[in-house]
Parts: sequence; structure tokens; C-alpha cells
Amino acid sequence: MLIRDRLSKYGGVVVAILITNLLTIFGTYIYVLRRDLSVEIGTLKSRLEAISEDVTINNSLRNREEVRMSVIESIKGLSARSGSKLNTEQIIQITDVVMEKYRLHGIKPSLAISIIANESSFDHKAVSSANAKGLMQVMDSTARPYLASYGIDWHRDVLFDPVVNTRVALDYLQNLHEIHIAEGLENEDDYTVSLLRYNRSQQAMEKLLEDPLGLQYTTRITQTQTEIRKSGVL
Repeated sequence: MLIRDRLSKYGGVVVAILITNLLTIFGTYIYVLRRDLSVEIGTLKSRLEAISEDVTINNSLRNREEVRMSVIESIKGLSARSGSKLNTEQIIQITDVVMEKYRLHGIKPSLAISIIANESSFDHKAVSSANAKGLMQVMDSTARPYLASYGIDWHRDVLFDPVVNTRVALDYLQNLHEIHIAEGLENEDDYTVSLLRYNRSQQAMEKLLEDPLGLQYTTRITQTQTEIRKSGVL
């Protein structure tokens, strides 16, 4: 009887120990499983984020290339209709400058093309009565500091290079825009005052702003830009 009681007693202890060990093993297994599952989920999440980033980048690149091609086609078509002598290589180079300034400063390609159309009708050798030169009719005095910052030596024909001319003109327009934003005269998407200043001297611009008819230049640019955007250019 005593032996049986002892076996019963120790048997219960053994069973308790076995159950405890089993629970410990099971708990460890669950911990490892959860840890591995967490690692797998983290890895999967990282892979999904990488795929999402790749898709975003690819879409961005594709969209940018679509915009670029629309700019090329717009310049090619408008310049051909105006009888301009721009060749394919020049059109592509001008487009690359326009796209660079859009990416860096947000200057819409349609605005840049509109200014070219109104200023020179895509004639990169055009000279105004005030001696403004090239595609976007830039004055030598305006261009000199920009050329120096680019490391380009000034000479009397440098602004007849359509790439240099476009680059100087858009940088100049952007600088005017930043000044007028700081002065509270424009917002991010409004170039009204900057376009007037681009086209005229400071004194002439102030007089134009006082005269309702003085906004004709800006109106003309805006109207051309609207037409250009109908062709799909941003």
C-alpha cells in the first residue's frame, strides 16, 4: 500500500514535470515561430516597399519621358509652321534644357515654349530693335552674369546658340519669379509680373502694371500657352 502511494505520488510529480517541459517546449516553439514569422513578414514588407518604390520610379521616368516627347513634338511642329531653321538635334537639346528647368524650378514646358514662340517664332538668329538676341530674345547685359556662372565666355554670337539662349532666359525668368514671390507680387504658379519684367525694363513694367492694356504681353503668352497645352504639353 505504501509503495503504491509513493508511486502514485512520484508519478504525479513526473507527469507534472513532463507537462511543464512540454509547455516550455511548446512555448519556445511558438516564440521561435512568431520570431521567424515576424522576420518573414518584415522581409516581405521590405520587398513590397522596394517593388512599390521601383514602380513609382518607373512611372515617374515614364511620365517624364512622355512629357519630354510631347515637348519635342510641340517645338518641332510649331517651329516648322513658323519656317524656323531649327534642326532635330537643336530641338532635342532645347527640350532637354526646358525639361531640366521644369524639374529644378517647376517652369512648365508649355510656358517656356510659349515665350519662344512669341519672342522669336523659333528663329534662333533673331535680333530685336533693342538688340535682344536669339530664341528667347535675351540682352547681352542680362546674359553676362549667367554665362560667367556657367563658365561660358561671352562673345557677340553666343546668344545665337539656342541651348545657351534658352538656359539663360529660363534661369533669368526663374530669378525674377523668386524675387516677385518674396515681394508678395506673385505666387508659385503666377508669372504675370515676371513676364512683364522679362519683356520690359523695371520702369516700363511699373507703367504697364498701372495701365490695363499693359498686360497684353502676358495675355499673349498665356493664350499661346493654352493652345500649346491642348496638344498635350504640360
